[in-house]
Amino acid sequence: MIRYMKISEIDKVIDIWETVNVEAHDYISEQYWRENKEMVKEAMENSNMYVYIDNNEILGFSGITGGSYLAGIFVLSSHRGKGIGKQMIDFLKDKYDDIQLSVYEKNKGAVSFYLREGFNIDESSVDEETGEMESLMSWSK
Repeated sequence: MIRYMKISEIDKVIDIWETVNVEAHDYISEQYWRENKEMVKEAMENSNMYVYIDNNEILGFSGITGGSYLAGIFVLSSHRGKGIGKQMIDFLKDKYDDIQLSVYEKNKGAVSFYLREGFNIDESSVDEETGEMESLMSWSK
């Protein structure tokens, strides 16, 4: 089941955010994610946050900021490959007419996922905070 995140779930969600980022981005120091955790948590409080729940456990989440910017889809590693990300992107496509996101080019799995889901790469640039190349991607109905 996918639904809006309850504010009482934010600590669980931010822990998933940190864990998944560390796992998915081994080319960026863990310290970077830890240093940004509180700022991201505050941003989550002002975003449209959706959680994927199974057996009363949060297995993943996504967040939309600024109207239609997808900050990411995060799924616990123990539950990846089971269609949760696909269900979340389909849920978001039903809710929003267009979606933009940025993804690190080295995160080949995420790039492939979004391309498979109908997103286009609009441009590439260097993320000034990490020095990593990232692609701006978009999807429209």
